[in-house]
Amino acid sequence: MKIFRCLSVILSPLWIVVTTYSQVTQQKGGYQFRAKHTKGSVIRQLVSISLGTNGNKATTDSFVITSKVVDVKKNGTAVVDISTGASKAQKAMNSTLEIDTFNKPIKGGIPGFAGSFGLPEQIIKLGQTWNGDTEIGQGIPVRADYTFKGIKNGIAEITMKINVSGQYKMVGGGSYFIRLKDGQMESSNIKMLLSLPDPKSKKEATSEMKFTITRLR
Repeated sequence: MKIFRCLSVILSPLWIVVTTYSQVTQQKGGYQFRAKHTKGSVIRQLVSISLGTNGNKATTDSFVITSKVVDVKKNGTAVVDISTGASKAQKAMNSTLEIDTFNKPIKGGIPGFAGSFGLPEQIIKLGQTWNGDTEIGQGIPVRADYTFKGIKNGIAEITMKINVSGQYKMVGGGSYFIRLKDGQMESSNIKMLLSLPDPKSKKEATSEMKFTITRLR
């Protein structure tokens, strides 16, 4: 479980889609994504992780994240209480995060749980691509490219490609799905290849990680 404990920093680009309160509305020429924050609203999501290193049997873990909007400021900034249940690899955590109308974090939060960088600021057409560059941990650069794939049965699908450079190298991607009715995440699935330096052999250990989020009813 040691490798799971160090993931709280380097997995931040994957948690960016966890706290999603986006409002999807059809506009002239495309669709507009904005964060819709309602005081008192609560989202509970089951997070499951499967991690296999150098071809070894995968290690699994799961926990529940609860996000509650405790306040909405006049400028639309939301104050969100985030808590994670205890799991095999980590203790329960709780913190407060402030996020703007694009779900970008302003301050606070649990390491690795940083709101969403995936909302486009402009009106997006079906098939259109945009990106979101940011930093995690101690200045580790993250490049995320998104594509609005389409809408089916009231669910919007967005695919993403993620590239983390620096001390930790991680590439991969997946999809996440947002309900048009309430703008909240329905599910997400991500597959990543992670390279970590082995302190003993000085060589890189390659891990394959599968990461899913499912909204609980």
